[in-house]
Amino acid sequence: LIAAVLAVEFLSAVLVLLLAWGYERHTHFRAFDVMLRGRADSVLGAVQDAEDVGDNVMLDLPDLHVPADDVYEVWDGRGHLLGRSSNWQGSAAMAVPQQNGMFAIILNHRHYRMLRLRGSRIVDPGEPGGGKLRPVTILYAAPTAPVWHAIRGAVEFYASGSLLLLIITGP
Repeated sequence: LIAAVLAVEFLSAVLVLLLAWGYERHTHFRAFDVMLRGRADSVLGAVQDAEDVGDNVMLDLPDLHVPADDVYEVWDGRGHLLGRSSNWQGSAAMAVPQQNGMFAIILNHRHYRMLRLRGSRIVDPGEPGGGKLRPVTILYAAPTAPVWHAIRGAVEFYASGSLLLLIITGP
């Protein structure tokens, strides 16, 4: 009887850990995706009017501040590179999906989560007709190791609680 009770308690603890892992993974990566979107929007905000005759856009790098491990790349609608982070060689050698959204990549033997975002900037909005719309494509990625570290910490907390509960309610 004691062995059966301990087995049920152990299985319950394992089930709690699996559910905790799934829940923590979901919530942490959901928050990470929101953070990535916010950082990509900041990069989009750094795309400005180039003040040239062709009404082109440029990436205003002095006002752009991103974490050192993050990578980004910005392209205009004609396929011209506006800028990229100095710690990345670019997306030319990788298969980047053509649709907006999140996807996983490996850069320099590290796991990243990347967002592809298509946006637009208006050049000379004060002109008659409201200015000219310029499409922009942004690739923005951040390493996922800190997210997995947080998930592991949360699951370890649940495991410690479950172990303590098993010890307290033991035979």
